[in-house]
Amino acid sequence: MNYFGLYEMPVSFLPDAAQVRKKYLELSKKISPRFYGTASTEKQSKILELSTLNNKAFQTLSDFGKTMKYICWKKDFL
Repeated sequence: MNYFGLYEMPVSFLPDAAQVRKKYLELSKKISPRFYGTASTEKQSKILELSTLNNKAFQTLSDFGKTMKYICWKKDFL
């Protein structure tokens, strides 16, 4: 999944900063690894993977330069 798909946003060199932050916070609340301490190892691993993806998406889509590089190198959504 690409970052725009994760945040349910159209591909854009200038994504809406407020929407990026809102989606990041929504996902952070749903997939925080601290809420899955008693889950199976497989579930914990999946949640950690999603949490990492969410953090990377936020870091990338919150920075114009990183967003430009991401769009230019990640062509599976174009």
